[in-house]
Amino acid sequence: MPVILEFHGATEGVTGSCSQISFADESLLVDCGLFQGKEAREYIDLKINFNISTLKGLILTHAHLDHIGRIPYLLASGYTGPIYTSVPTSYLVPGQLQDALKIGFTKNRKLINSVISVLQKRIVPCKYRQWISVSDSFKIKFHPAGHILGSAFVEIAVKVIPGKKHKSLNNTKRIVFSGDLGAPYTPILSMPQSPFQADVLVLESTYGNRKHSGRKERRHHLLKVLKKSLSDNGIIIIPAFAIGRTQELLYELNEIVEREKLSRLPVIIDSPLANRFTALYSDLKDFWDKESRRRLRGGDDPFVFPGLVSINNHKDHYKSITMVE
Repeated sequence: MPVILEFHGATEGVTGSCSQISFADESLLVDCGLFQGKEAREYIDLKINFNISTLKGLILTHAHLDHIGRIPYLLASGYTGPIYTSVPTSYLVPGQLQDALKIGFTKNRKLINSVISVLQKRIVPCKYRQWISVSDSFKIKFHPAGHILGSAFVEIAVKVIPGKKHKSLNNTKRIVFSGDLGAPYTPILSMPQSPFQADVLVLESTYGNRKHSGRKERRHHLLKVLKKSLSDNGIIIIPAFAIGRTQELLYELNEIVEREKLSRLPVIIDSPLANRFTALYSDLKDFWDKESRRRLRGGDDPFVFPGLVSINNHKDHYKSITMVE
C-alpha cells in the first residue's frame, strides 16, 4: 500500500503551505497556511476543499500565518483532532491567530476568544528530538529549523508493515518536511542540523539558488546605514515581521548601539503585536541559543537598550510621529 503525498498550497507560490500525507485509512496534515499577497487574490475561497475525515493530526512547523492562517477554516470544517507543535510555537500560535482573526474575520471579541479557546485545547506541545506516537501508522519528531523561535522541520515515520510495533523503525518509511529553514548563526536561534535520514524530503525553495550575505556582512551594512542616518538627521523605516525579524533586528541593534555607543539613536517599535511577541520571546528564553542565554545571564537583555521606544497604542503612535519630526 503506497504512502500518498498531496499538496493543498504553496505549489505555485510561497504562501499557503499545507501538505497531507496518507497511508491506509489515516492521514496527517503538515501546516494549514493562509495565502498572502498575489496568491491571496487568486485563492479568494479559503474553505477546506480536501478530505479531512482520515486526519489523525495537524502538525505546525512554525507560527507564521502562511503556515497557520487557515486553521480557523479547518476547525469550521469539522476537524476536532490534535494540533502538534514545538513548545515555543504552542505559545506563539494563539496570539498570531487572534490578531489575524481580528483583522481578517471579525471584530467580535467573544467569537474570537471562543475560536482561540478551542485552538488552545487542541494544541499538543512537543519537545524537540523526541518521537511522538500520533496513530497506528504515524510517529513524528520535531527538529530545530532556525527560522523563527519554535520553528521546526518535521520527521514522520510511517509504519508500512502491518502488525509490527514502532519500537523498531526498520519497518517504516521516513518522510521529512522542512517547513521554513533559517540561515546559520541567526540571532537567538539554535543552528539547524540536517536530518539523519529520509526516504522522502519535502523541501522549501523560497529563495531558489539565491546567495545571501552572512550575518557579519549584514550587521556591517546595518551599522553603515545607521551612521549615515545619524549624520544627516535622517529616519530609517524598517518593515519587519512581528515574529522573528523584529526580534532579530532588536538583537543586532542592541549590539550595535552598545558597542558603538550610539546613545542618541532612537529605535521605535511601532507595533503592539511585535511588542507582545517580543515579550513572549523573553518568556521563552530557555529556548534561545547558547550565546543569547549567556549574554542574558551577564545582564545584557538583547531586547532592552538605550533609545528603545515601544508603541502599544494609537495615542503613543502619534506621539512617536511628533518625536521623529
